[in-house]
Amino acid sequence: FNIAEIENICTSAYYQTGLSYVFIDTLDYVKTDDKDDDLRRIAKIYTALVRMAKTMECTIFMLAHLNRENKKRGGSKRPELSDLKGSSTIEQMSAGVTFLYRAEYYEITELADGASTKGRGEAITKKHRNGEVGTEILSFHPIRGWRDIEGYTPPPPKYAPADFTEAKKDD
Repeated sequence: FNIAEIENICTSAYYQTGLSYVFIDTLDYVKTDDKDDDLRRIAKIYTALVRMAKTMECTIFMLAHLNRENKKRGGSKRPELSDLKGSSTIEQMSAGVTFLYRAEYYEITELADGASTKGRGEAITKKHRNGEVGTEILSFHPIRGWRDIEGYTPPPPKYAPADFTEAKKDD
Protein backbone atom coordinates (compact mmCIF):
# COMPACT_ATOMS: atom_id res chain seq x y z
CA PHE A 1 0.00 0.00 0.00
CA ASN A 2 1.00 3.61 -0.41
CA ILE A 3 0.12 6.45 1.96
CA ALA A 4 -2.93 7.57 -0.05
CA GLU A 5 -4.37 4.03 0.05
CA ILE A 6 -3.76 3.75 3.79
CA GLU A 7 -5.43 7.14 4.35
CA ASN A 8 -8.44 6.13 2.22
CA ILE A 9 -8.94 2.86 4.13
CA CYS A 10 -8.58 4.60 7.49
CA THR A 11 -10.87 7.50 6.50
CA SER A 12 -13.55 5.04 5.45
CA ALA A 13 -13.26 3.14 8.75
CA TYR A 14 -13.23 6.41 10.70
CA TYR A 15 -16.53 7.60 9.22
CA GLN A 16 -18.23 4.18 9.27
CA THR A 17 -17.41 2.88 12.73
CA GLY A 18 -14.86 5.17 14.33
CA LEU A 19 -11.16 4.50 14.61
CA SER A 20 -9.06 4.10 17.74
CA TYR A 21 -5.94 2.33 16.46
CA VAL A 22 -4.16 1.70 13.19
CA PHE A 23 -1.50 -1.00 12.91
CA ILE A 24 0.88 -0.86 9.97
CA ASP A 25 3.05 -3.85 9.18
CA THR A 26 5.79 -2.87 8.11
CA LEU A 27 7.30 0.59 7.52
CA ASP A 28 9.62 -0.81 4.83
CA TYR A 29 6.64 -1.96 2.74
CA VAL A 30 4.79 1.37 2.68
CA LYS A 31 5.32 2.91 -0.74
CA THR A 32 5.71 6.54 -1.71
CA ASP A 33 5.25 8.04 -5.14
CA ASP A 34 8.73 9.49 -5.34
CA LYS A 35 12.04 7.72 -5.70
CA ASP A 36 13.47 9.31 -2.57
CA ASP A 37 16.27 7.93 -0.48
CA ASP A 38 15.20 5.95 2.61
CA LEU A 39 15.42 8.85 5.07
CA ARG A 40 13.23 11.16 2.99
CA ARG A 41 10.78 8.33 2.27
CA ILE A 42 10.46 7.55 5.98
CA ALA A 43 10.02 11.26 6.79
CA LYS A 44 7.20 11.58 4.21
CA ILE A 45 5.46 8.49 5.56
CA TYR A 46 5.72 9.66 9.17
CA THR A 47 4.53 13.17 8.33
CA ALA A 48 1.46 11.81 6.55
CA LEU A 49 0.68 9.35 9.35
CA VAL A 50 1.06 11.98 12.08
CA ARG A 51 -1.33 14.26 10.17
CA MET A 52 -3.78 11.36 9.79
CA ALA A 53 -3.53 10.44 13.50
CA LYS A 54 -4.30 14.01 14.55
CA THR A 55 -7.19 14.37 12.10
CA MET A 56 -8.80 11.06 13.05
CA GLU A 57 -7.79 11.23 16.73
CA CYS A 58 -6.31 7.74 16.67
CA THR A 59 -3.08 6.04 17.67
CA ILE A 60 -0.87 4.57 14.95
CA PHE A 61 1.42 1.62 15.62
CA MET A 62 4.01 0.94 12.97
CA LEU A 63 6.33 -2.04 12.88
CA ALA A 64 9.84 -1.53 11.51
CA HIS A 65 12.71 -3.83 10.69
CA LEU A 66 15.98 -3.83 12.55
CA ASN A 67 19.31 -3.80 10.79
CA ARG A 68 21.64 -6.70 11.59
CA GLU A 69 24.04 -4.78 13.84
CA ASN A 70 22.72 -6.20 17.11
CA LYS A 71 23.58 -9.73 15.93
CA LYS A 72 27.21 -8.65 15.53
CA ARG A 73 27.41 -7.17 19.02
CA GLY A 74 28.54 -9.25 21.94
CA GLY A 75 26.60 -9.63 25.15
CA SER A 76 22.81 -9.71 25.40
CA LYS A 77 22.12 -8.36 21.88
CA ARG A 78 19.26 -6.22 23.20
CA PRO A 79 18.11 -3.82 20.48
CA GLU A 80 19.03 -0.15 20.58
CA LEU A 81 17.46 2.79 18.75
CA SER A 82 20.42 2.81 16.37
CA ASP A 83 19.43 -0.72 15.24
CA LEU A 84 16.30 0.58 13.49
CA LYS A 85 16.55 1.02 9.73
CA GLY A 86 16.30 4.78 9.22
CA SER A 87 16.85 5.16 12.96
CA SER A 88 17.56 8.89 13.09
CA THR A 89 14.31 9.78 11.34
CA ILE A 90 12.24 7.26 13.31
CA GLU A 91 13.78 8.38 16.58
CA GLN A 92 13.12 12.06 15.89
CA MET A 93 9.57 11.73 14.62
CA SER A 94 8.00 8.98 16.70
CA ALA A 95 6.28 9.50 20.03
CA GLY A 96 7.49 6.16 21.30
CA VAL A 97 9.69 3.21 20.37
CA THR A 98 9.31 -0.21 21.96
CA PHE A 99 11.25 -3.35 21.05
CA LEU A 100 10.24 -6.95 21.69
CA TYR A 101 13.28 -9.01 22.69
CA ARG A 102 13.92 -12.67 23.44
CA ALA A 103 17.42 -13.72 24.52
CA GLU A 104 16.47 -17.29 23.59
CA TYR A 105 16.27 -16.22 19.92
CA TYR A 106 19.99 -15.40 20.03
CA GLU A 107 20.73 -18.76 21.71
CA ILE A 108 21.39 -17.09 25.05
CA THR A 109 20.14 -19.70 27.53
CA GLU A 110 20.92 -18.02 30.86
CA LEU A 111 20.73 -14.51 32.21
CA ALA A 112 23.55 -12.99 34.27
CA ASP A 113 21.74 -14.02 37.48
CA GLY A 114 21.55 -17.65 36.29
CA ALA A 115 17.82 -17.59 35.43
CA SER A 116 16.72 -19.45 32.31
CA THR A 117 15.68 -17.45 29.25
CA LYS A 118 13.29 -20.17 28.06
CA GLY A 119 9.81 -18.72 27.57
CA ARG A 120 10.90 -15.27 28.70
CA GLY A 121 10.72 -12.07 26.73
CA GLU A 122 10.99 -8.35 27.24
CA ALA A 123 9.16 -5.28 25.98
CA ILE A 124 11.88 -2.63 26.02
CA THR A 125 10.62 0.95 25.71
CA LYS A 126 13.56 3.06 24.55
CA LYS A 127 11.60 6.22 23.81
CA HIS A 128 8.34 7.55 25.21
CA ARG A 129 7.70 11.22 24.64
CA ASN A 130 5.00 11.45 27.33
CA GLY A 131 6.04 8.80 29.81
CA GLU A 132 8.67 6.51 31.22
CA VAL A 133 11.15 4.29 29.44
CA GLY A 134 12.04 0.87 30.78
CA THR A 135 11.65 -2.87 30.42
CA GLU A 136 8.65 -5.07 31.14
CA ILE A 137 9.22 -8.81 31.55
CA LEU A 138 6.83 -10.97 29.52
CA SER A 139 6.37 -14.63 28.84
CA PHE A 140 6.65 -15.97 25.31
CA HIS A 141 5.16 -19.11 23.81
CA PRO A 142 5.94 -20.01 20.16
CA ILE A 143 2.27 -20.65 19.37
CA ARG A 144 0.36 -18.41 21.79
CA GLY A 145 2.77 -15.49 21.50
CA TRP A 146 3.49 -12.78 24.07
CA ARG A 147 1.72 -12.61 27.43
CA ASP A 148 2.03 -10.84 30.75
CA ILE A 149 3.72 -13.02 33.31
CA GLU A 150 1.15 -14.97 35.35
CA GLY A 151 0.56 -13.56 38.79
CA TYR A 152 1.84 -10.11 37.83
CA THR A 153 -0.43 -7.33 39.01
CA PRO A 154 0.17 -3.97 37.35
CA PRO A 155 0.40 -0.94 39.65
CA PRO A 156 -2.77 1.14 40.01
CA PRO A 157 -3.11 4.06 37.59
CA LYS A 158 -1.62 7.35 38.74
CA TYR A 159 -4.93 9.08 38.13
CA ALA A 160 -8.05 7.14 39.10
CA PRO A 161 -11.20 7.89 37.11
CA ALA A 162 -13.57 10.31 38.81
CA ASP A 163 -16.32 8.77 40.89
CA PHE A 164 -19.60 10.36 39.88
CA THR A 165 -21.80 8.45 42.32
CA GLU A 166 -21.95 11.37 44.75
CA ALA A 167 -22.98 13.81 42.02
CA LYS A 168 -25.80 11.47 40.89
CA LYS A 169 -27.25 11.30 44.40
CA ASP A 170 -27.63 15.09 44.49
CA ASP A 171 -29.60 15.22 41.21
